[in-house]
Amino acid sequence: MSSLIDHLNFGNIYFNNKTYSPATILANIDAVAENISKRYISNSPFVYLFAPNHIKTVYGLFGIIKAGRVCVLVDPALKHFELEEMMKDAAPGAIIKPDKGTDTFDFFKEIEVKHYQLSPARIQGLNDVAIMLYTAADDGFAKGAMLTHANILANASSINEINNVKKGTVSCALIAVHHLFALQTGIVAPSIAGGDFILEDITNFKSLKNVGIQLEKNKATHIYAVPAVYLFLRKLPQIKQIVAAATSFVSGGAKLTRSIFDSYRNDLQCEIHEGYGITEASPICAWHGPKDKIKLDSVGRSFPCCKIEIHDENNKDLGAGQSGEICITGSNVMKGYFGNDSATKSTIVDGWLRTGDIGKMDAEGYVYLTGLKKRMLNIGGNKVYPAEVERLMRRNKNIRNVEVFGEPDEILGDTVKAKVQLRENSKEDQNAFIAWCSENITGYKVPRAPEFI
Repeated sequence: MSSLIDHLNFGNIYFNNKTYSPATILANIDAVAENISKRYISNSPFVYLFAPNHIKTVYGLFGIIKAGRVCVLVDPALKHFELEEMMKDAAPGAIIKPDKGTDTFDFFKEIEVKHYQLSPARIQGLNDVAIMLYTAADDGFAKGAMLTHANILANASSINEINNVKKGTVSCALIAVHHLFALQTGIVAPSIAGGDFILEDITNFKSLKNVGIQLEKNKATHIYAVPAVYLFLRKLPQIKQIVAAATSFVSGGAKLTRSIFDSYRNDLQCEIHEGYGITEASPICAWHGPKDKIKLDSVGRSFPCCKIEIHDENNKDLGAGQSGEICITGSNVMKGYFGNDSATKSTIVDGWLRTGDIGKMDAEGYVYLTGLKKRMLNIGGNKVYPAEVERLMRRNKNIRNVEVFGEPDEILGDTVKAKVQLRENSKEDQNAFIAWCSENITGYKVPRAPEFI
């Protein structure tokens, strides 16, 4: 098995007004791997990495994998209901929570070793898995998508091939790196290409002022973001200098609006190239390449590592222009869902990953998203499954009934809405329920201003 670690070829990393050399990066990765290996007690292969946009996320990710463990990427803002369920499904041997105030690990404060002992049958066949992310909660329960070393390498290599990432380029993903799109484009792809990359904390839009300074200072050549970030970048005083240095702007996570696209093309003479992906495909499946004609209603053509077809309910390929389910096959398609054979078998059919997205393809191979087979919302690139939110909200003892749904948002894609029926429904009870949701459920999943009925 070819390990992801064997392919690392770092350039510099620019983070927090500092430059980290390849020697420094590799030494810190080795230190994480050594510490994990020496202290490990559990037979669980899983190490949970709470992953902010920080230099220690790079050290943690590759250190976990170098130690021969599976990195479970975790949103640092994840609340305990979801974390509790993840840990019940895949008990970790260690948990890494980086302190964002320093740039080197205090291992005994930031790495918590666990004593879980799992049955050998439960963890069999995970030797080739590098990263696992919880996703696909369309039935109300998140599942662990197992991505192998080969999956990650295939997708990252395709990013480098199609987008010309190499030694001398400077990549920057202005997306949270616990999302696979940001992890691949902003960390893994440049790390195997010898390219430099910029890491920026984007937990709130106020930090984008500093982002503009860093993009200009370090002459970013490849920029990846969701549409809302492009809207804010457009207003930065350095935007013309940023555009002059960059050779590639790529959008993903949510639908790019025509107004944002036109503002860059007409005012700045540059084009934003849109793509499409799904976690189970590591994640990128389609992209407008640098030489492709832009079709704004489309998400581009299939990536080098995979093939896309539009299938009917019987898994048969449909012709150009016909609507059906977008299906993927290739070296980027996940191994399966951890411990959930039935979900794996219903998702990967005859070697084809059924995405749950409805679309069509034109005669030139451009893919168009037209709807969703699954019940899902897209909040600025964060996937929200109403069935999961409803189930979590029903854990509140005062709730009688709840319906979670979405409303369109021009910038974010969707917003989360809910109709809630409480047993005790005074204003104080309503406020208490809102506070309970904020405390127990991850923020972007919590409905704004629920309607109490």
